[in-house]
Amino acid sequence: MEHEIHPKEYGELNAAYYSEAPTSYFRTRLSLALALCDPTQPLDRVFESGVSYAGASATSPAGTSEELEGYATVEFLSLEHLVAETLLRQYLAHVDQPFCPALEMARLTSFRVFKDLVRNEILNVAPDDRWLGKLRVVFRGSTSRRDFADVSEDVWASDGEYLSTLLKSGADIVINGARAYNSYKHGLGIQTSRPYLKIGKPGSYEEVLLEHTGPAVSYLHRERTALGDPEWVRSTAFVSLEVSIGRTVLFLEELDSLWSVARGTYLAENVKVTFQQSERFRLLGSRNFHRGVSALVMSQRFQRPRVRP
Repeated sequence: MEHEIHPKEYGELNAAYYSEAPTSYFRTRLSLALALCDPTQPLDRVFESGVSYAGASATSPAGTSEELEGYATVEFLSLEHLVAETLLRQYLAHVDQPFCPALEMARLTSFRVFKDLVRNEILNVAPDDRWLGKLRVVFRGSTSRRDFADVSEDVWASDGEYLSTLLKSGADIVINGARAYNSYKHGLGIQTSRPYLKIGKPGSYEEVLLEHTGPAVSYLHRERTALGDPEWVRSTAFVSLEVSIGRTVLFLEELDSLWSVARGTYLAENVKVTFQQSERFRLLGSRNFHRGVSALVMSQRFQRPRVRP
């Protein structure tokens, strides 16, 4: 590995980079959103009476329950995506144990290149010993169970599978949830609603095959037809806020573990990591916990105008 800057500069850069964990910002944002939406905490009244900071002040009328749910839907989904992307970027910056991970983070500015790395290095990687070894080095600080006297073989194996499932879950959000996330960050071109869906068995509407109601997000995007022509599509995806918040919390926990291992590697500090319990692994692997934005997506395709000969 060649040096891009003078080796004596690495210590200063690493000390500055690890001086503050990204989870501090994310947890504050998560806590504020939870507090605002918690009906037992009258935080909306605080905003209604007025708040001020750094010479600026603002008031905001108390939101209706529908407005709060709309806010919660967008905020929790966008936060989940942002935390997942941060976890993946930090993993990619640390996996090869470079001299200065901060340089690796700053280097990866192309989202297209980032998505290719996520596909090739995370999403499509076989869960073999080599892959688990990389995860354990980054998130646990060692590839040997013997370094953890109180960790059993079963917990060690389950923890490796948990890390693999969690990172691939985050990769799925970044790759397959990009269209919805683009609608959040590019002008907030997204709409929230609470639609009701009921599908009955053909010829017998009383026999229900699927019935669901809940928060959903709708957004416009373009796809290619079978002939390769572009077309506009309006997709509506049902959302589980419980799933979205839960996965965000799990991502944050592993960001903390990565940060602790990195501070041990680059700043010679003591490493503190937690091996996940089997209950969390079962939660992550359950069918309902697989996607924050539900696999239940309805799409409306808009016809292109016919070109007259």
